[in-house]
Amino acid sequence: MRRALILFCAAATAYVPPALVRRRRPVRPFAPPSSLAEAEASAPPKDQAEWEAVVAALEAYKKVHGDVRVPTRFAVPDDEEYPEVCRGLKLGQRVASIRATGRYVDDEGRRRQLEALGFEWRLRRPSASQGGANPPEPFEVVVAALEAYRAAHGDAVVPPNFVVPRNDPWPAACRGLPLGARIESLADPDHAYFEGAPPGVAEEREAALAALGVVVKRAGARQSTARRFEIVYSALSCFKEINGHLNVQQTFVVPDEDPWPEAARSMKLGSRVNAIRSHGTFLRRHPERRQRLVDLGLSL
Repeated sequence: MRRALILFCAAATAYVPPALVRRRRPVRPFAPPSSLAEAEASAPPKDQAEWEAVVAALEAYKKVHGDVRVPTRFAVPDDEEYPEVCRGLKLGQRVASIRATGRYVDDEGRRRQLEALGFEWRLRRPSASQGGANPPEPFEVVVAALEAYRAAHGDAVVPPNFVVPRNDPWPAACRGLPLGARIESLADPDHAYFEGAPPGVAEEREAALAALGVVVKRAGARQSTARRFEIVYSALSCFKEINGHLNVQQTFVVPDEDPWPEAARSMKLGSRVNAIRSHGTFLRRHPERRQRLVDLGLSL
């Protein structure tokens, strides 16, 4: 009897009602994204905030100026006309970077967003009468177009009438570029990509083009244009010192005697002056030369 009682008490102590039993839910294994691409696609671009600031600045700039042809040195002012998010932004540099390297615009939607604002992928070159000193697009844009052409065709022998297509895989910054015409223009000994470039830059650009199979004239040949202008300028200076004016007759030839500069002797100075006035010889893309002649007293 006693043994039976002990067994009953032990059983009662060990018994736990079903309602008090904690049921454990099965642990589901971690399911990672099916691919890294899907994970990245679901996340916003890393430059989204900066892109939105650029767009806000461009929208405000257009309201103020009527277009989005932003000068390279323009920085968004601390002004109520511009949203706070973009004040202080170096907008001109951002726009130049978009044109030159396609920054921000890997996505086609962003390109359309810019085009809806009237964004110009290439700005027209100022005319010679305006004294434009800048080439029509940055040198890097031409290189990018050449690289894409070479990748597509196997060489950089560009037909003179070739224009970069406005679709992939061509870089956005160079779409619509008349690449064939640009390559032909490199033969100009006074081309803005080389003439007046900082020391060493002309040589670097020559090397970059040569690596793509495009050979341009030697730097020395380009420098001859600047040298010839200086000779003409010295002859005009001497003419003014002797005659007191610069009314050079078209038939005038520099005498082969002192005090005329040796390098200018026998030069048809009258013809040179006529070419400067009629065709802008020596002055294209060089407003500083025009100003020097005007300061000297030559009417243009």
